[in-house]
Amino acid sequence: MFKQIDNIEDPMVMDAFIFDDFDALYRRYAIFWFYVPNILQMAFIMLRYPINFYFVRICVFILISSSTRSVSYFTHKLPGYYIATSTSMTQYRLSKITSGLCSKKNKIEKRTLKIYIDEAGNFDNKVITFQIGEKFCDVNYCATNSRVAYYIESIENKDENLNLIILIDKIQSCEHSLKEVFELQSGILVQTPRLLGGITLTMTTFIE
Repeated sequence: MFKQIDNIEDPMVMDAFIFDDFDALYRRYAIFWFYVPNILQMAFIMLRYPINFYFVRICVFILISSSTRSVSYFTHKLPGYYIATSTSMTQYRLSKITSGLCSKKNKIEKRTLKIYIDEAGNFDNKVITFQIGEKFCDVNYCATNSRVAYYIESIENKDENLNLIILIDKIQSCEHSLKEVFELQSGILVQTPRLLGGITLTMTTFIE
C-alpha cells in the first residue's frame, strides 16, 4: 500500500498537472463548438420574432432536433471542397479534434518512473539495482545523497502489472507492485511502506 504525498515541489510534477489541465480544456473546447451554432441559431430566431409560450416550446423542440441531427458531424465525411457554413466548419473542426484525440488514445503510452530513496537500512556504499522487466537502474547508494532522483525510462502501458524488483549487490532483496503508482495521475508523489531490508522509496511517473 502506498502513501500519497500532498506536498509537491518538483517542477516536473507541476508540468504534469499543466499538461492534464490543457488536455481537459481541449475536450471542453470541442464540446462547446459542437453545440454553439444551434444555440446561436435559436437565440437569433427568438430575438427576431415576438415571443410567446408556444413559440418558445417550438424553439426548444427545434434546438433538440438540430442537436440530434448534429451527430452527422462525426459520421459524414467532408468533401474536398465545401461551402464554409457554420455547419461545415464545425464539422471540419470536430473531425480534426476527434481524430487527434483518437490517435493519442491509441498510441502506446510510455512513462518514466522517478525514484527517491528515503531510507535504505544498512546498505550504505552498496549497489542498489531497481529493475522493471528488462529495464534497470544501478545506484551506488550513499546515505548522504538520499534525495538524488533515479529514473527508469520507457515503461509501456502493458508493463503496469510488473513489479519493481530491488537487488542489493545484484542479489534480489524484495519486490513491490507498481499498479498503484500507475493508477494515480502522472506526477503524483507516493511513498512505499518500509520494504524488506528497511528500504523506503518515494516514486512518481511522467508521461514521455
